[in-house]
Amino acid sequence: MPRKQPAVSPVYRLDEIPEYPPEGVVLGVAGGVASVLPRSLQNLAPDAKQAAGRLQLLANHREDIEEQIDHAVAVARCLGVSWPAIGWCLGVTGEGARKAFSG
Repeated sequence: MPRKQPAVSPVYRLDEIPEYPPEGVVLGVAGGVASVLPRSLQNLAPDAKQAAGRLQLLANHREDIEEQIDHAVAVARCLGVSWPAIGWCLGVTGEGARKAFSG
């Protein structure tokens, strides 16, 4: 039996969001990640909607950035960079960096 295709929502760029978008409208897609507009955002002013959309897109990239940092710390340690130096680069103490990344 063929799989049912998902319903298609209209997609808008962040600067094209209609004043009263329908529930579940996709605000934008970046890197394969879609941002969806819930009811709590529907009555915001256009500039507030744009700010909320940007916040959501940045939050979606957080996991990718954390993985890149984990890898960069591992490479730095392999090359002999000390925990105090790594901590300084990350804005934490050397002990904080060691606790967060050694394991």
